[in-house]
Amino acid sequence: MNDFRQMIRVNNRKNIDEIICNKIIFEMKRLCEKIRDTENIEKDDRGLKMPVNYNMFGMQQRPVFLSFSGVITGIRSAENMGRYDGCFRMVTVENESGNVTNFVMGPETYVADQTTLYESLPVTVFYNGNAPAPLIFPPQFTADVIVPQMEGQMVFAGWFNNVLLSSDQSLRLNLSPATEVVTANNQTYTGNPGGHVLIVFYSQSTRSIPAQTTPEKVVVLCG
Repeated sequence: MNDFRQMIRVNNRKNIDEIICNKIIFEMKRLCEKIRDTENIEKDDRGLKMPVNYNMFGMQQRPVFLSFSGVITGIRSAENMGRYDGCFRMVTVENESGNVTNFVMGPETYVADQTTLYESLPVTVFYNGNAPAPLIFPPQFTADVIVPQMEGQMVFAGWFNNVLLSSDQSLRLNLSPATEVVTANNQTYTGNPGGHVLIVFYSQSTRSIPAQTTPEKVVVLCG
C-alpha cells in the first residue's frame, strides 16, 4: 500500500513538472513571435530610422558603434547597390596601415557640421557594430556618423544613460555651462541628454575607468 501511494506521488510530481515545462515553452514561443512581429526600427528627431535590436527576452539592446579613421580616397555613386537616384554614395576610407573600408552614405547618415566630403579629407566614421554586413572585400558598412577630423579634437559616438555613462561604460560626461548641447538639426537641446545616442566632441579626458570628460559639444540624436 505504501509503495502504491509513493508511485502516485511520483506520477503527480512528473505531471506537475511537465505542465510547468509546457507553460515555459509556450510563453517563450509567444515572446519570440512578439519580437519577430515587432519592427526593429526607431526614429530619431529627424524622422529617420535608427536600428534597434532585441535580445531573446525582448529587451531592447542599444546599438554599439565601432569607428574607423582614415583619409577619404574615393567617393562615388552607389550604383552597384542598385541605387541610381544619387541619394546614396560610396565613401572609401584608407587608414594609416593601408586598410581600406567602404561606407555607404545615405540620407540617414549624420555628417558633422553638414560638411561636404571630398577626397583627401581625414574623417572618422562610426557604424553600428551589431548591424549585418556583407562578406566582401574590402569590408563594407553603412555609415551612421561621419566626422571630419580636427587637430586636438576627439570624438565618441554611443548611447548614454541618464547619468551620462556610455553603454560600453568607457566614457562618462561631466557637462558644464560652456558645453554646447544641440540636436542633429543644430537646435539647442534642453534637459538631460541622457537616454539617447550622443556624438561627443572633446579635447581631453581622465585616465580613470571609466574615462571622464567635460565635452565642448554634444550632438543628441533623439530617438
